[in-house]
Amino acid sequence: MSIGARCRPGCAGVRRRGALGRAGHWTAPFYPRVNHPLIGRTVAPVLRTIAHATCIHRQARGGVGDSAAIAGVTETGSPPAQPPRLLLDEMHAPVAAQRLRRRGHDVVAVAEEPGLRAMTDDEVFVWAAEQRRRIVTENVKDYRRLLARSGQTGGPVASVLFTSSRLFPRVRRNLGPFIAALDAWLTSGDAPRRAQADWLHPAE
Repeated sequence: MSIGARCRPGCAGVRRRGALGRAGHWTAPFYPRVNHPLIGRTVAPVLRTIAHATCIHRQARGGVGDSAAIAGVTETGSPPAQPPRLLLDEMHAPVAAQRLRRRGHDVVAVAEEPGLRAMTDDEVFVWAAEQRRRIVTENVKDYRRLLARSGQTGGPVASVLFTSSRLFPRVRRNLGPFIAALDAWLTSGDAPRRAQADWLHPAE
């Protein structure tokens, strides 16, 4: 895709490297390279979804804002906290990610992309760490192991948001409570500073 091409049909964003688009809103970046010994495959389709999700997220947040936002600092002179970015693990329906993107959140799902579905848990963990995405998963056993191992070896460390099928049954026709809980977690003021391993609770 050439510079300045539309992100997707119906999307107002355009892809231009680190530039401001027309009407003063940030545009989606080029796809980054992924070079890691555990990820030796092409993930361009995954990155297309991420770029589109980021574009929607920035548009929904109202664009660039004032000169302080453009400069990337707050009024106090410190860098602003980055909004959380999520990766829904394979057990979660892609429609949940789609609905959260419509609400302005930067969320992608493993089940949306063949490149991610083909990865092992170890590879997903490394990929999420490099993309700075928090993994939303019910797989407590394996991801606790990965968190502990990465802390010992000094390897890439992803943040994790654990969920429970008892609190959020995986029923496609009743995803409302799960989506509402994620929306509440994402919009909480302390979300960017939550613990590396956190638990999702029902929205109040």
